[in-house]
Amino acid sequence: KIAKMAKQISTMGAGVSKDCDKTLNKLLKKIGGNVIRRALTFISTYSTTVEMNNVSRDGGGVVHAVILDDTAVYQFLLSLSELYPGALRPKYGQPGKFVVPSGPLLWHLTSKIKSYITKQVPGVSKWKEVDDKSKRKLWKHQEDSVEEMKKNHNMGNTGTFLWLKVGLGKTLIVLSYIKWLISQKELPTYVVYTLPESAMTSVVKEIQQFSFDITLLVPLKNIKGRKFP
Repeated sequence: KIAKMAKQISTMGAGVSKDCDKTLNKLLKKIGGNVIRRALTFISTYSTTVEMNNVSRDGGGVVHAVILDDTAVYQFLLSLSELYPGALRPKYGQPGKFVVPSGPLLWHLTSKIKSYITKQVPGVSKWKEVDDKSKRKLWKHQEDSVEEMKKNHNMGNTGTFLWLKVGLGKTLIVLSYIKWLISQKELPTYVVYTLPESAMTSVVKEIQQFSFDITLLVPLKNIKGRKFP
């Protein structure tokens, strides 16, 4: 009797639905890139659960930011749970929360989505080729960092966390990576470089070595009498 019950139709299977990959490709074509990238921030995880950011009483986020795209992201995740129930499924009675039955299957799914979105990002050809006027040679750790950033980009990862102590050339690493993106025609329309005021002069000088145009945005209440590079 138990064996017979195990073969009964259930509302959700432990693996994937029929033609899931083909249906996924059709689904991705209907959804905006911003929604897909936002969804990846939630499902690119090694956790056994996935949770959307909560909304506070004032309509903002409780801990993390909640944006308008999150509604479409939630609908997208629900669609993924129908196609790949073994990777992601809604948590009963807790809207906005999902469980991950199989981590490897979810990683497989996120890899497919990352591969798709990477191919959909158009390069911006208006950027001119740049080079370091100082002709500085990268140190070994800088070369390794740039190569790792290239690898992450080619794998579809949306960001890289670079941690180095002061004086080890983080700015040159970033500028070298940007130079590579330009050569691949994959650099977006503009680059936002945020930094503390104390580092502004040195960083601006380094950026100018690559002949980039710079527009300074100084978010201070009073900048009267202050000098900026």
